[in-house]
Amino acid sequence: MKSWIRVLSLSAALTPQLGSAALPSDPSAFPRFTDSFAEVDNYYRSQELLQTRGRSRPTNFAISIEMGLRKHLNASPMSIGGNERLFQVAPSTATPVSLLSHPMCTVSRNTLSRTVRKVPGTETTALANTLAYRFNTARVQAYYSQNPQERLHGWDTILQLYSKLMGCLAYTESLTTADQYSSDRMAKKIAPADYTRPSGVLFYHDSAQSDPASQTNLGLYQFSPDASGNVQSCLRNWNQAYPQSPLSTQLTKSQMIRILGDESQYFNAFCGVDKIVQSFYVQANSSNPARTHVSNQIFDARGRFVGLRAPQDRCVSLHFGTKSYNHFGPLQNSTGANMREVLKCTLE
Repeated sequence: MKSWIRVLSLSAALTPQLGSAALPSDPSAFPRFTDSFAEVDNYYRSQELLQTRGRSRPTNFAISIEMGLRKHLNASPMSIGGNERLFQVAPSTATPVSLLSHPMCTVSRNTLSRTVRKVPGTETTALANTLAYRFNTARVQAYYSQNPQERLHGWDTILQLYSKLMGCLAYTESLTTADQYSSDRMAKKIAPADYTRPSGVLFYHDSAQSDPASQTNLGLYQFSPDASGNVQSCLRNWNQAYPQSPLSTQLTKSQMIRILGDESQYFNAFCGVDKIVQSFYVQANSSNPARTHVSNQIFDARGRFVGLRAPQDRCVSLHFGTKSYNHFGPLQNSTGANMREVLKCTLE
């Protein structure tokens, strides 16, 4: 039996276990990541994110995202879908990355002008730096504090920040419009005949995309059902994270619709978190100064560029466009206002 046949529906047999990713500290000491989604839910004053999903088994999107987060806490090698040459990353010497392997860079109007197309205003820039400051402070506590309680507080802060960030991204990407008529109409048009769109799973046609394959967007984090597109890297990283439940890297469009549009949203959630770490991977390992933050560039006394910091010594930024393989428009300020929206939600 081919591997893709076993995964057309991400059933209980494929469901990853919450405790399968080892944490540097005892995870029982932390509140559940999903506690943070209640705060996100309150911010938007909607029950969409925490509704129970599934006709045969209870699940919800918050738990799916939590599992995606847990799988990206420990540094590991990453795939960027065969785009290593494009991003000038040498896999054989690349440093492994995770959600917290590197500190976050602070940003300014000058640095953002080099990384995003629509440079945000002072308030949004300050919010980005508040998030970076909270993360970096917590990261130092988690990694270096000699006080066990302080170390656990650092871990808790990091997990809360990331779970809120991914929840806020889910809202800005899809959840506020998931069950509109247009979503149903598109699902009926492009999905297999025996597929029914689950509640809360958005099908969206983005006419602004020039590539027809990128115009169809599904689920929590709006991925296109094209296995050769930007989900290719997620498929490869999924197989590394879940070798017991592999996915073919050559799935058809119909098969990808079933996986990205599955009621559990396990793969969609995993891929959303994976895209954050893929961006960090490029920034930490690229030999091209344009693909990493200016803080990682070394200049001589006359201000001339002389090289890049070693991969393990670099900082990373959430706010990069296509130069570092970033999937999320709200983190790039793609509309000129959505970066502020997602940051206020995360920091509320």
